[in-house]
Amino acid sequence: MSIASHPIHPPDYERLEREQVATLARPKVSFIAWAEDSGRASEIAQALGGEARAFYRLRIVWKPLVPLRYLLNAIGTCGYLLSRRPRAVIVTNPPIFPGLIALLYCTVTKAPLVLDSHPSAFGDAPMSKQVAGIHAWLVRRAATTIVTVQELAEIVRSWGGEADIVHELS
Repeated sequence: MSIASHPIHPPDYERLEREQVATLARPKVSFIAWAEDSGRASEIAQALGGEARAFYRLRIVWKPLVPLRYLLNAIGTCGYLLSRRPRAVIVTNPPIFPGLIALLYCTVTKAPLVLDSHPSAFGDAPMSKQVAGIHAWLVRRAATTIVTVQELAEIVRSWGGEADIVHELS
């Protein structure tokens, strides 16, 4: 077959249009919370022109099954990030796990990561103390960490991170 007999393929305009629509549909920012009530996440995401997503699979609260809820939340969070591909991610802490997942996503996609570290993340609770080193490590890799008071901002800065104080919006 000669070169002249091969039809020249025009650009795949349908594919290009789908890609453009998908790019436009990507949220500017996604606020991820592993909590039943994501009021703060919704308010902040809305104020930034983004979207909030709460993961609290099966509403499991019985301690022996909480790891199952965390596993399901992790799968849901990964699926959400991969399908929505946000340009920036804000994630609540605690628990620490969504922050780790978001950091992986943000490292691969070069999207900025913002931690929303609640006072309990800095507290005296056994779990907070156990993951304090991981929290500090995440803080240093985030673009900034949102806290509610100056004392927590000073802790974040002492760990080598940036901190912004944001009070309840409503």
